[in-house]
Amino acid sequence: MRLTYDSDANAAYVYLVDSTAPGGVAQTRSSMLELELASIDFDLDAEGKVLGIEILGASRVLADETLQATQRLSVRISYDQDADAAYVTLVDAIRSDEVERTIPVDLVELGGMINLDFGADGRLLGIAILDASKSLPPEVLRGRT
Repeated sequence: MRLTYDSDANAAYVYLVDSTAPGGVAQTRSSMLELELASIDFDLDAEGKVLGIEILGASRVLADETLQATQRLSVRISYDQDADAAYVTLVDAIRSDEVERTIPVDLVELGGMINLDFGADGRLLGIAILDASKSLPPEVLRGRT
């Protein structure tokens, strides 16, 4: 997993798979969220599994430290098999009291729910993916705890 940032386009991209073959992204679905200054899109493969997440207006919702660290930051993903939930962490650490607001995203194509966790300052801290085994490629979840 990795995160890239294009400052000219003010766009960040969370790669959930190491690489995508040409034509691997079959569709892009917008979260349809009314975030004030940003939008979040999900790239899906032909089976409807999430391959990556694009954040447009990234500097408005990602911490400066996160954007500055994109070259060395390795996106962390954890997986709770019992709950079938994955969590993509976009900052160094998240304290339990740090999430101020959670916005649910229900993409019909995923058959599950995605929650975006924001801090008090409006910055995106992490992304929870419920029904993860149905929504993510198996290699993303393998060996994660």
